[in-house]
Amino acid sequence: MELRDLFPNEALDFTPWLAKNNLIQDIVHTLNLFDNPISLYKTEVTVGEYRIDMIYKECGGKGSLIVENQFGQSDSRH
Repeated sequence: MELRDLFPNEALDFTPWLAKNNLIQDIVHTLNLFDNPISLYKTEVTVGEYRIDMIYKECGGKGSLIVENQFGQSDSRH
C-alpha cells in the first residue's frame, strides 16, 4: 500500500490527519525543542504565492514551528 492510497491529497487528507493526531507535538516534546508545549495555530496558511502546511505556537512562550509536509517528488509550486 502506498501513502497516496491512504492520503490522496496532502492538503485535504494528510495535513488534517497529522494535525488531529498530535504527532508533531509528540515529536517536539520527545526532541525537547521548546521550553513549553506547543499547540496548532493554523493549517494551510497562504504566504505570498505559497502555502505553509502547519504553524504551531509555543504555549506561554515566543517560539513557533512551521511544518511543511511533502510526499512524492519535491517541488516549490505548492
